Amino acid sequence: MGRDDDPPRRLGRHPRPRGRAPPAPLRQLPLGPPGRRRRARRVGPRGARARGAGGDGPRSGAPPPGRRLLLARAPSDHHLPRRQRDPLRELVLRVPDHRRDDRLRPRVARLRVVRSRAAAARPDADLQYPDPRHARPRGERLHQMMRALLAVLVLAAVASAAPPPRFFIMGDGHLAIVNAHTDEHLTVRYRREDGTYDADALARLRRVFRSGGDAREQDVSLRLIEVLSHVQKMAGGHPLVLLSGYRSPTYNQSLKNQGKQVAGGSMHTEGLAADLAFPRPQLPKLWHQVRDLDCCGAGYYAKEGFLHVDVGRPRFWEATTSRVDENLSAGNARMFARTEFDRYVGGEPITVSLHALTVPPVRVARVAKLVADGGGQRELRFEGDAEGCLEAASTGAHFKVGEAPGIGRGHLELTTCEPRPERTPETVETNVIDVRAGSP
Repeated sequence: MGRDDDPPRRLGRHPRPRGRAPPAPLRQLPLGPPGRRRRARRVGPRGARARGAGGDGPRSGAPPPGRRLLLARAPSDHHLPRRQRDPLRELVLRVPDHRRDDRLRPRVARLRVVRSRAAAARPDADLQYPDPRHARPRGERLHQMMRALLAVLVLAAVASAAPPPRFFIMGDGHLAIVNAHTDEHLTVRYRREDGTYDADALARLRRVFRSGGDAREQDVSLRLIEVLSHVQKMAGGHPLVLLSGYRSPTYNQSLKNQGKQVAGGSMHTEGLAADLAFPRPQLPKLWHQVRDLDCCGAGYYAKEGFLHVDVGRPRFWEATTSRVDENLSAGNARMFARTEFDRYVGGEPITVSLHALTVPPVRVARVAKLVADGGGQRELRFEGDAEGCLEAASTGAHFKVGEAPGIGRGHLELTTCEPRPERTPETVETNVIDVRAGSP
C-alpha cells in the first residue's frame, strides 16, 4: 500500500472518549478566492493538455494524495485542581512550629490576664462559655435607661438655661482686628458665655475703631460687631484689617472736600460701618457671601481691594454703582430705624434708634405699630413726657417701648409728625424682630 493509501494518523496524546465515534478528520481547504480556484484548473505551459478532469489532479483513477490534517486544540486543564495539574508543587511538608509557641508563652504571661471579681462571682463562671445574658444583674437594663433619660433631661435643662441668641447673624463671641493705619492688633472676647457683653472689651474695640483724622471715638454698634465676627469666620478666621471704622462728621466732611469718594450721610459717622481689606482673589466670594446674608449693606471695591460692610438696609453695590456723588441721603431721604437686638421675650423692653438724619430735628409719633409677618398688629407706646410726638434732635436718637407682646416675627412701624423736613418719609420701619411669648 502506498503512502497515499495510508490512513490518517492522530498526532499527540488524545485519549479517545468512549461511547462515541471519533470526529472526522478536517481537511485544509484550498486558499484564495473562489474565482482564483476555478481559474487554476490548467497546470503547465499555455497550450498544453490538461492533466485531468480536475485540472491538476492525477491522470489515472488513483485517489488524490492525502493532505495534512488540521487537528483540534487540546482541551484546557484549568478545570482540574492544581494538585492534579501539578502534583509536585503541592507536596508541602507541614510541621508544627514549637519555637513560635515558646516565644508566645512569655508574652501571654506578661499580660497578666486574670478574671475580674465580678466575672468570678457570676453563677455561670465555672462554665466554659458563660452566657452574658445570665451574668447581668437584675434591673441593670432599667438602670441604664434611667441614667440615659436623666442625661437627656440635664442637657435639656442646660439648653433652656442658656440665653437665646440676640441677633439673627452672630459670630462666636471673639473678634481679632488690626488697624491698618496705627498697626494696632486687638483680639477680644466681647460676649460672655451667659450672653451678656463685656463692657471692657467693647471699650477696647471702640478705641481701635476711632476716627483716623482727629482720633475721636464713638460707640460701635453691637449688631456691627456680631456681623464682623461672622465675616471673620467666613474669611477663614484671620484677623480683619480695618481701613476705616468710625469717622467723625468733621473728618468725613474734610475727606469729601478733598475729593474723596465718601457719602455725605455716611454710616461711618455713626459707628455702623467698617471698610475691611482682604486679598483680592478672596474679595468677590466674600462680597457674595455678605450679600446672601440679607442683613446689611455690602460694597465691593475691587480696585481699592476692600469691602464696605454696614448694618443699614440690606443692599449691595460696586464702586461704579455706588452713586456717592448724588448724596442720596440728603434731606432725611434714607432715614431708617434699628432695634437694639433682633430677638426679644414677651414683656421685655425694646429700644429703637433713628439713623441717617441729615436734617434734624424729626418728630416721631408716640404710638407705634408692631406688625406681625403672619398678619395682625398691635399698638405700642414709646416712653416720654410728650403726649403727641417725640423729638429726635440728632441722628442716633433712641426711643424705648416698655413692654412688647409676644407675636413672633414682625417689625415696628414708626410714624413721623408734621412738619416733616425736606424729604423725610412719612413712615419708618425697623429691622425684622422676633418676640416670643414668655417672661423675661
